[in-house]
Amino acid sequence: MKATRPLLLVLTWSAAAYCWLVPLIQPRGRWGWGHYGGQDLLFGVVCVVVALAVTGIAGAPAGSGARRVLLDVTTAFCATLIAVIACDAAYVFGVRQIWRAPSTTDVWLNADADDVLPDRVLGFVRKPAIEWRGVAVPGGRYVYYRTDEHGFRNPPGIDRADVVFVGDSFTEAGPLPEDDTFVHRVATATGLRTVNLGRSHYGPQQEEIVLEQYGFAYRPRAVVWVLFEGNDLADAHRFAEWRRNPVRPQALMDRYAKASPILKGIALTARQPGDGPRQLRFPDGATDDVYLDYAYDPEEPMRDPLGFSETKQSLQAGVEACRAHGVALLIVLVPIKVRVLAPWILFADDADRERFLPRGRDTDERDFAHVVGDVGRALGVPVIDTFPLLRARAAIDDRLVFATYADSHLEVDGHAVLTDAIAAWVSSAGQQQASMAPAERAH
Repeated sequence: MKATRPLLLVLTWSAAAYCWLVPLIQPRGRWGWGHYGGQDLLFGVVCVVVALAVTGIAGAPAGSGARRVLLDVTTAFCATLIAVIACDAAYVFGVRQIWRAPSTTDVWLNADADDVLPDRVLGFVRKPAIEWRGVAVPGGRYVYYRTDEHGFRNPPGIDRADVVFVGDSFTEAGPLPEDDTFVHRVATATGLRTVNLGRSHYGPQQEEIVLEQYGFAYRPRAVVWVLFEGNDLADAHRFAEWRRNPVRPQALMDRYAKASPILKGIALTARQPGDGPRQLRFPDGATDDVYLDYAYDPEEPMRDPLGFSETKQSLQAGVEACRAHGVALLIVLVPIKVRVLAPWILFADDADRERFLPRGRDTDERDFAHVVGDVGRALGVPVIDTFPLLRARAAIDDRLVFATYADSHLEVDGHAVLTDAIAAWVSSAGQQQASMAPAERAH
């Protein structure tokens, strides 16, 4: 027994060191500066406990009561741990796989979630005929969410629409009731039929594919394409990478971490480092929590040439397709939360402000809105940058422009701002261009 003690000590402490030190070299999670994943915390704590127990047993005098207690407790702990992990692994790699084959689609596309299916062209699609009621985001509103026969957020049976909306989660607007979304409000404001072809996690290339694959089938007068400053270039970059290599089996540990009920439970408690709330000052002088997410990066188009190039190409293809169908196109740019609410956010200190607003600026000629907007205008398409409109609304009342809870999206007042801007365009130049007689349209 004495000969095995050093070996056990080395093995147990080596396992603990692996769990806690390797992520410092290869970050893979959201805890501790974003280094540790759920599996690292779970197995890291377990390994440290076992290593401490083995150290205590090895150091206790032979035959002592303390040693017997430590040995019994360690044996019971390890037996229980092995049983729990075995049951968890049996669920993940056994029972669960009876109902779903392991995902081979890139993880960011979310193609192994319960409400989506892998797709060879789009990466993933939402399942049709979903019906769900509840609060989509902690602190958010109670919603009724449904999808049509194509998996978009619409009532079923729509086959004609005057205005087609494409975009990502800002267009789909899952955290808000359907009636509060700008897609529905534009229909109410203009008397025109609208259809929502927005889908969370989609980037510009997927949105252009959606327009071609679904949008023109509604025989619209106009298309409204909504782009988000926060992640559209990154999504464009990742989708380009995915198209180059669409079948990438997930590593065994990644599949386990993604499907394990234990690790999912740990993940529910996680937040990104430094994402605690700041204070937002309201018009009456009161303050309340506001959660920030995306930091302003005025040089993002330059930092991500692939994402920008893919976005530019997608916009050009979309413009050409709309012209070929005789359909008017409007590009709408949505800014990140911190830029709009910056004058009323009470940051922790100057360094905190600098992290979200480099050099204290909230606009720059090199940023997403300017550069992507210039692309649209160079293509001869009207572009609405909603930053000044949302900022003006926040100056009146900043409580419901963006979600102040831990969510990136627009709240009801923000949707009202977009509604006014889009409805004005649809009712004037956009509608006039789109409602030409068929013989006048270019084909």
